[in-house]
Amino acid sequence: KLHYRAGVRDGFSQYFVINPQLEYPATTLRLLGRKLGLTEPGRVEPAFHRALETPGTLFAVIAKVGDKVAPRLSTRLPRALLPDVLLDFEGAGYITVPVRLALEEANRTVEAGDWAYLSIDPETTDAVSLDFERPVLSEGLAPRYLKVRPRAGTIERSAYYRVLDLWTPTEIVAATASSVAEPEAYYETHHPEILAALGHTYQTGTLSEDAAEHNRALVERAGIEPGAFVVDAGCGSGGPACDLLEAVPGTTLLGLTLSSSQAAEATALAARRGLSDRARFEVGDYSALPRADASVDQIVFFESLGYSAKASLPLVEAFRVLRPGGRLYIKDVMRKPQLTPEEMLELAEFTNLYGYFPLTPADLKGLTLEAGFSEVELRPFGPEMTSKPFHAAMFAQAQPTPFG
Repeated sequence: KLHYRAGVRDGFSQYFVINPQLEYPATTLRLLGRKLGLTEPGRVEPAFHRALETPGTLFAVIAKVGDKVAPRLSTRLPRALLPDVLLDFEGAGYITVPVRLALEEANRTVEAGDWAYLSIDPETTDAVSLDFERPVLSEGLAPRYLKVRPRAGTIERSAYYRVLDLWTPTEIVAATASSVAEPEAYYETHHPEILAALGHTYQTGTLSEDAAEHNRALVERAGIEPGAFVVDAGCGSGGPACDLLEAVPGTTLLGLTLSSSQAAEATALAARRGLSDRARFEVGDYSALPRADASVDQIVFFESLGYSAKASLPLVEAFRVLRPGGRLYIKDVMRKPQLTPEEMLELAEFTNLYGYFPLTPADLKGLTLEAGFSEVELRPFGPEMTSKPFHAAMFAQAQPTPFG
């Protein structure tokens, strides 16, 4: 759990769940608490022993990290057991009589589920909270939790709702649209990490763990013809473009990217591979191609069309510059036609993070036809397409890499 104050992160909490089936759960609670700064671990067992003996009870030690590390202890237990456990907490010195009585009153009067969370800061007297599951309020939406805790001589109550219970997915997506990443800024910022992790081919789905083999397979599927002039729209750091030039004799290529870092890297890669006379890489927008009408033989989008929030624009532009009989090939990440509310939010978060707008296959076909193309064919990939190399690059020894 990340903690923010006035928009600035000032700490975090890490939760360690204790298996109540352990032979020595009380010892585990004491030892872990002591490692996190608990000064009087001997008070833990007298306070928690009834809960420890109750089947189904859950325990956690929470490391609250800010200026220093501080422990917090939490248990999920039956509400019927609460009065006895609160007496034990009082006996251990964790809470005072007035706070115990106030929490007992809340337990008697709150209409909610049969289980609750009881949490304490063992280093501070009366730093306790009680969270009721599935509470029933007199009016309005039912929250997921109702938190009850003492504050300045009174009992404070806070209701916790799921965002999806308060707003529709469409409203949430619209409210977060202003935070969508800009592709240019994304690649300028993360170019070194991407290059170190994946080399010169940055694609989520690949047909081989070997990038060059994957790119050659795409070139074959795209039907690139010898001697063709090709535009690589969204060329990245030049890996697919250079593999294309080496695979198909006599081809020449213009690669466009919004990132100056990628354009420079692609130019350097072509030079190292002896392809400078056949390739040119420029900073540019594929929605405004720097080519005359009917001057290009073939155009490829290798996982790049989604960076356009309005895909119709680059498709119309591609149709403009292609000669009669020219060919357009798009390999991309697609989304399902029907999304659950949770999937809508996940997709919105994906778009916000990467500035990527996946289309459905039907939408892509429709926009391509509207742009003027004919004989549009959809060829879904099967199990030969995998994202394992992409995801593997995010972690090393179970830890996130700089790219991850």
